[in-house]
Amino acid sequence: MQFLAGEVGNEVIKSPLEVDVLSSGHVWVESPIVVDGIVYFSDVKTNVFSDAGQTYGAIWQVDPETHTTEVYVKNSGVVGEDDGVVSTYGYGDQSEEGWIELGSNGLEYLDGNMIACQHGAQRIVMFPMDSVVDGMVPDDSVTVLVDSYNGVSLNSPNDLTILDGKLYFTDPPFGLQGGQNPDGTDRNPFALAPQHKFQVFEYDLETGELRCIIEFSVESSQTPNGIVVTEMENGNLCVILAQTTPAAAILVFEEQDGEFTQVREIMTDGSEGSKGVVPENSELPVFCDGVTLYDGNLFVSCSGGTRIFSLPGFDYVGQVYTNNLNSNNYVADGYLYMTMNTHVVRVTLAEPEEPSCGCSSEDFVPRDEFDMLADSVRELQRTLGAVEAESNDVMTGLGDMASCMADVASRFDREDSTYEPMPETTMKEETEEPMTTMYHDSEEEETTMKEEEVTTMEEVKTTMMETDKPTETEMATTTEEAMYDLVPVEGDNNSCSANQRAFTIEDLTLEECVAATINAEEYVDVVYVSISDTTCYGCMKINRNKNGFMAYEIIRNSRRQLSELEMLRAENAALKKELARRMRA
Repeated sequence: MQFLAGEVGNEVIKSPLEVDVLSSGHVWVESPIVVDGIVYFSDVKTNVFSDAGQTYGAIWQVDPETHTTEVYVKNSGVVGEDDGVVSTYGYGDQSEEGWIELGSNGLEYLDGNMIACQHGAQRIVMFPMDSVVDGMVPDDSVTVLVDSYNGVSLNSPNDLTILDGKLYFTDPPFGLQGGQNPDGTDRNPFALAPQHKFQVFEYDLETGELRCIIEFSVESSQTPNGIVVTEMENGNLCVILAQTTPAAAILVFEEQDGEFTQVREIMTDGSEGSKGVVPENSELPVFCDGVTLYDGNLFVSCSGGTRIFSLPGFDYVGQVYTNNLNSNNYVADGYLYMTMNTHVVRVTLAEPEEPSCGCSSEDFVPRDEFDMLADSVRELQRTLGAVEAESNDVMTGLGDMASCMADVASRFDREDSTYEPMPETTMKEETEEPMTTMYHDSEEEETTMKEEEVTTMEEVKTTMMETDKPTETEMATTTEEAMYDLVPVEGDNNSCSANQRAFTIEDLTLEECVAATINAEEYVDVVYVSISDTTCYGCMKINRNKNGFMAYEIIRNSRRQLSELEMLRAENAALKKELARRMRA
């Protein structure tokens, strides 16, 4: 194995390549996932746990620290109540004799449950992971999520992913291989697919609603395999598929007016202009299989190894090359886990160089804006230094921010600045007069000092806070006003996509959810709440329609009287949020 450089710099895979073989000796391994440090994966073709010798497969588990491999679920392709037949197009239900891929394939983890694609039973099931005893899952612990569409059996669900309460999966025909039809003809998986097409589905885990979002005809022989789904900045979905036939490729679909349109095709089949290298062993078939999206990088398992692309531009980073077949991959805990024919291996990821203060090193703001923000931090430090208040925590936070920004500035290149910073003034110069006044006995001089402090703080609040400054009349009022008003959101949209969501809280009333939002400094950007009977979302923007939800705009009362320390903390929190937002922008 080796890393082959691509068209942009590699900051993903550690160099030199570090490879750890975790498990070997299987038949055809697929779909690794990591749960609590343990690696789980399917063997789609093994028959060692079937008394009748059927290829019902297995889910294995391996401890990466000890390299100990144990069976987790036996006969994983048919666990749960099963009718014992394979549904086909043209021949109806056939016996399970002769098929070579009846095991489980794609795996996912959700709230203590494992979700598995079953080739043998042609469905997707879920079961509590703690219900497994000695490799067996009781039938009454197995929940069938999806087994048919429009009253017809699925083909052989292959791979799956979860986003925002929706399960997305592919349904090619690859589980329908091996043996002969009742008339003696060899089984052709493309012709036998019960759906008579190859589709990508969206399944709502809450409502049970199933819809087909992408489909390919049998005649096209295009087969979707691996899948990831992400949300674009506009709130629309992007579906990325690995195509197995007729040629190895990556297909990208974007949601437009509720429909999915193909916007990109990246070939990985070794043809001119394709990305990556196919195996040196020319006897191996060339295809693409599993896909993982992690930390802005796309990992695609194809013949010859895992190709890596940087999103959103799909810039080609390179390939972890293997002279072998590669079925799938998963990224967790600083490693790229790969299922590779009969082996499970992991490759160490590069450790990104980050500023010690924890600021992100990606996509920094232009130098001019950065310098202006840094000056704001320094000015607030100097101003607060003149205030005798319980503000040590604020000053500490500002000091950390200033150190962070200096660290960032020293580590990363930016455009030459055209911004002229404010004249530097030492804290001693800024605080000299107030400090002199502070120790006088005169009550009149003490009052003057405090008035100057208040004036200075009001100037800071005018600069740093988005809300209007309270007037003297409002500050003097003794009647405490409501902290917020709620206004129902009108229109078709009543919820928010994951990239516009600050939090998800379960089992709270509307009032409790809003109160939690108002009272938390980290949620100052939350403008709306979207709530159902069981779930409340904190939203920066309302951009989706979700069944059973209502959305409300939170109108914060900026006139509520705050203590001086509360104001300082609010200003500090707002500045931190602004810095973090600009660092991510």
